[in-house]
Amino acid sequence: RILISSRLSLFDLLPGAHAPTAPVPRKSSAADDAASPAHHLLAFGVSADNPTASDPSEPIELLALLRTLGVRILTTTSGSSHYSPQIRQPGTTPTGAATPFALEDPLIGVARQIHSTHALAAHFPDLCCIGSGLQALGRYLPHVASALIERQWLGAIGIEASVPDIATRVEALIGAG
Repeated sequence: RILISSRLSLFDLLPGAHAPTAPVPRKSSAADDAASPAHHLLAFGVSADNPTASDPSEPIELLALLRTLGVRILTTTSGSSHYSPQIRQPGTTPTGAATPFALEDPLIGVARQIHSTHALAAHFPDLCCIGSGLQALGRYLPHVASALIERQWLGAIGIEASVPDIATRVEALIGAG
């Protein structure tokens, strides 16, 4: 038996769009035309009323189609690192310095990613949803991951190579538990 999986970006953000404190997304030099307030209507998984809020209806519709094609495992991500890097980049470097993309507190992005993935997992309970994009949690990542899986918000957590000591952290968590 072959399990078919997919990686799906659940939502986009406009270049420069960030937390709801910004009334209108900033224009990006690379995409001045695309950052107009009306452009968010074309963005995938974005609320028609608020360009800084995700809307799960499009990802749910696409995933329903993917499931008819046999997809049973889904790794979730968000945005494009080329178009809207502020979604997936941490707000600070390991030394604590702000990154050029730190337009919002990285925990806002983590919460957005978790809630978007949970919306899919709740809609498709037999699907294994693998959450990603949690690196900004730093040393708390294993604890949050454990809680999300235990509460069945996610089936598993995908961790990128940007967390070099994650195996040690998880091992310590398991040993302490």
